[in-house]
This record gives sequence, structure tokens and C-alpha cells, in this order.
Amino acid sequence: MSIFKNNNINNPFGVPNTGNPDFHGFVEAYLSEEDAKRVAKLLGKKDEGNPSISASGLEEAMSDEEKEILEAVEEERLDPLKRIISWAKKYNLGNEDWVETYFEFNDDGSVACHTGLYLNSMTEPDFPESIKYVNGYLSLDGLTSAEGLELPKIIEGDLFLNGLTSAEGLKLPDEIGGYLSLNGLTSAKGLELPKIIEGGLYLNGLTSAKGLNLPDKIKWDLSLNKLTSAVGLKLPKEIEGDLYLNGLTSAEGLELPYYLNCLELNGLTSTKDLNLPEKIGGYLSLDGLTSTVGLELPKEIEGSLFLNGLTSTVGLDLTNITVLGYIHLEKIPDHEKQELCKKYPNLNIS
Repeated sequence: MSIFKNNNINNPFGVPNTGNPDFHGFVEAYLSEEDAKRVAKLLGKKDEGNPSISASGLEEAMSDEEKEILEAVEEERLDPLKRIISWAKKYNLGNEDWVETYFEFNDDGSVACHTGLYLNSMTEPDFPESIKYVNGYLSLDGLTSAEGLELPKIIEGDLFLNGLTSAEGLKLPDEIGGYLSLNGLTSAKGLELPKIIEGGLYLNGLTSAKGLNLPDKIKWDLSLNKLTSAVGLKLPKEIEGDLYLNGLTSAEGLELPYYLNCLELNGLTSTKDLNLPEKIGGYLSLDGLTSTVGLELPKEIEGSLFLNGLTSTVGLDLTNITVLGYIHLEKIPDHEKQELCKKYPNLNIS
């Protein structure tokens, strides 16, 4: 397959004169930016312009190696299968048979991937724009910038982008069927989350809720373990999984959903402003509390209750609550635990 669009002797490549008619000038004009970078990398060259070469003399000035490379690039550009095979080999994903097994090439030029993709060795955005659907996970933890990254519109599994420290340039998929992990982000500036996250959301690098707009509903876990303040934090109305807020040292500004599965608030040292849901579907962990004065526990905890920071049971009221698991009081002396067992015979004190 020829790289030449026509045989016009004055412009054998069928491209306009860019004013920089050297080999790389031609590449930039003729091919996409992605292809141009690949060609330059293959040649191992930087911009070594030769202003003495005219547009009509480009073909003669090109070496056989350059012509072969451009022909190969053009062939791959026009053949999605070959492009995906080349890309898969580059990142050690699999060979041609692997691509033909797990990739579906549609008539509109889009590509669907029916397996997970582990691409942590990718340090610069190099994800094929043609892949619009991934039926599995996508791991891109090696990326430190999202500039130029084109993600699929739909990812049925988990998406890992833990190397990003900024959301600048990040356009997330419309739908994520699993977990979204962005633990490297230190700021929520520019972060636009998908409307649908079927799994959990991990943002354990954020120290402030400023600019954070969470979905109305998260179908699994939400983890914000480095937040030191809940001021300005607007949690989803529904969290069907667990909530981790272990960095909070105060409950000021904290408004919890009416129901949670498991809840961890191990950084709290005071019960001031703490309003817990009436029901916890899993365990409740408040290991940072040294006193339970003012603590109003949920009426029902279907898992265990962790109060391992308490050194005294003074003020601990376990009346009219149901804990289906164990109540963990690691620092309380055994004789005090025995007294609690007598006082609350229906509860499991550990």
C-alpha cells in the first residue's frame, strides 16, 4: 500500500506545503499527531530540518528506510486490526491470536475489547482512540498525566489511574461497571466523575473536599481516607457499600447517609457533632475515640462494633441497641468486660 495519495509530480504526497518541507514536516502534515510521534521515535531522530529540500523533491530526498516506515505506518493506520496487534505487542498484552480472540472490530471503525487490560507499564497516554468499550478492568497506574488520554466510553470492570496527581485533561468514561481508583489525586479541581459508578470510588489522596462533586448514588464503597475535614463535603444520598473516612479528626460538617453497610471513622477523637445512621448493615469502627461521652450509637449494627481506643467504659451506654457481631474493647480490662457482659447479656463483648 502506497503512502502517496496521488502522483502529482509537483506534490507527490498530496499534502500542502507546510513551510517546513523536511521529512518531519511532511509527517506532521500527512499523518495524525499520534502517528507522527511514532515515526519520529522509530527513526530515532529529532527535527533535523533541511530547508534546501523543496516539496516536489521530498520523495527523492527520503531514504529507503523512511519510505518503508511511512508505508508501514500508513498500512497500520488504515487497518485497525494491525494497529491493535502492534499496540498489544508493544505492551506485552498478547500476540495476533490473542487480539483476534478478545477484540471485536465494528463497521464504524470502533473496537470492543472483551478482556481486562493491565497497562501499568504505559507512562505516557497511548491508549487507542478506536477502543470504545472494555468488558473487563483497565489498569493505567503508570500514567502521571491524563493530557491526551482517550479512554473508552464504557468500562465494565474497574478503572485504575492511581498515578495521576491532577485531574487536568482527564475525561472519564460515561459508565464504569466496577471500581474507580484515583488515589493519587491531591486535588479535586477539574474532576468530573461519571454519573454511573457501579462499583466503588477511591479518592484516598484528597486532603480537602473543595471542588469535589460526588454522584448522588454509589453502588459500592466510597473511600476518602485522607480528608482531615468534612466541611464542604457533600456525600452521596445513597452509598450501598462501605464508607471510609479515617482521616477526619472532627465530625464538624459531616452529614452521613441514612444507611451504610460498613463505616470507618477511626480518626475521630471526640463524639462532638457526630450523628450516626440508625442502622449499619455491616461493622462500625470508631477506634480513635478515647471517651464515649455523648456517643449515640445506631439502634442496629448487623456486624461488629470496634471501640478499641476506649480505656474506660464510663459513659458507654449499650441499652436498646442490637449488635449482631462482637463489641471489641481491646484496652478495657477483663474485669470491666465481665461486668458489661452481665449488664448486657444479649451482646457479645470481646
